[in-house]
Amino acid sequence: MASTVLDTLRPELESIPQAEVRRPTIPAHIYFQEALDVLVWLEPAETAAKLTAVGLPAERLAQARQRLEAAREAQARWAAVRSPRKPEEQQALEESGAALRANVVAAVRWNLRDSRMVMGALDRIVEGTGVADLVQDLVDLGELVEQQRAGFASDRTFDAAATVAELRKLAEDIRSGLSEYRTDAAMANALALRDRAWTALDDAMTDIRDAGRYAFRNTPDARRFTSAYERTQRLTRKRRAAASGEAPAEAATP
Repeated sequence: MASTVLDTLRPELESIPQAEVRRPTIPAHIYFQEALDVLVWLEPAETAAKLTAVGLPAERLAQARQRLEAAREAQARWAAVRSPRKPEEQQALEESGAALRANVVAAVRWNLRDSRMVMGALDRIVEGTGVADLVQDLVDLGELVEQQRAGFASDRTFDAAATVAELRKLAEDIRSGLSEYRTDAAMANALALRDRAWTALDDAMTDIRDAGRYAFRNTPDARRFTSAYERTQRLTRKRRAAASGEAPAEAATP
């Protein structure tokens, strides 16, 4: 099975001392979106240069993007283990995967028919059987379409970019529903990996946010490096405390 970003980073994640591993302090999907918002805003070179100018290592931004992808995957795996799909739901996913594979194979055979290299690669991709092979086929087809996107330009019925995204998502959805993800040991392992992936992401984002607040101090953009969710939570606690006449309590970690 093709390696994912999470698989690639696993040795790094597992090297984090257990005492330093943390769990998300805000809902994961909110944290991921806020992190993405910061990283997208920093994509222009002249904006990112403001952070490197105050001493943030340039590779920290690329590292954060990679860790965000890994953390999202780890969260998805944990969610799948915690709430496994019913057999009929898993069957429906596998049937959707088989149908998508057939459609993409047909599109590749038509649009890239003049490339013997691609036809040979396609034959090798689809020669296996079973669910594990289906998942691998979807992953490999995604890579093939991604690499050959220009070859689909004249086919107005085939959206290469959207198809690549669909192939990858469906492959992960089917894979996460397989039985080996549903054992107690798998649940513990998935949660541990999720926490490690989140910790690594949070370490990188903390550096970026700290550097951003300093680099953009005394400007409205400094606010971009704080959490809107945490600001809202603090405001809510203050209002409740004011209404009750008590001092606001610190938020508990979920």
